[in-house]
Amino acid sequence: TDKGIVAKITTDSIDRDGEVLVPQGMNAKEFENNPVLFWNHDYADPVAVNRWLRLDGDGIVALTVFPERPEGHEGEWRPDTILAMLACDPPLVRGVSIGFAYVETRPPTKKDDKAFPTTGNKLKQVVSKSRLLEYSFTPLPMNEDALIVATQKGLIRDDFRINEKAFEPRPSLRLRRGALVLDNIPNEVRKSSDAARAVRGTLRMMKDELD
Repeated sequence: TDKGIVAKITTDSIDRDGEVLVPQGMNAKEFENNPVLFWNHDYADPVAVNRWLRLDGDGIVALTVFPERPEGHEGEWRPDTILAMLACDPPLVRGVSIGFAYVETRPPTKKDDKAFPTTGNKLKQVVSKSRLLEYSFTPLPMNEDALIVATQKGLIRDDFRINEKAFEPRPSLRLRRGALVLDNIPNEVRKSSDAARAVRGTLRMMKDELD
């Protein structure tokens, strides 16, 4: 069984650079062709792969899978190091940060200033359309809400093994108007207190589509 984590890789909150990246405007088609994760945006240090992405109301949630140490490999195996940091109480690393390409940006409006969450960062630019290139584990994420949200029992076991049955039926990802669209979501994520904020927007979106 694979080892993995669930993380919110980006949200619509104002980041440390004063930018908001609109999740609904992100296109992941290019990333899906090579869904590799890195340690702290070091492209010489790949550590994991992405299995799926989901759009929810205020961000994008992702399942990340870590490869096993190859037989005969000597020296540090970075995925094991990251899992060890995650296993600490509290975890030494919880941050996730994306690399993306700008497609469309605009100056913020007064409405934007009130609409997007912030911890005190001043809004300078709205990235309305973008292309996801990669995401990385990092000790200090640019977006303060981009964090690992689920390692709970039922979804991810204590040893970080993925409970495959928790993800059945398999979640699917569609592209609509260049954006990510969630087709379904596991009950374990829906019920998780850790992931509650991440999921509420998704449930609202699904209800609107059904109505």
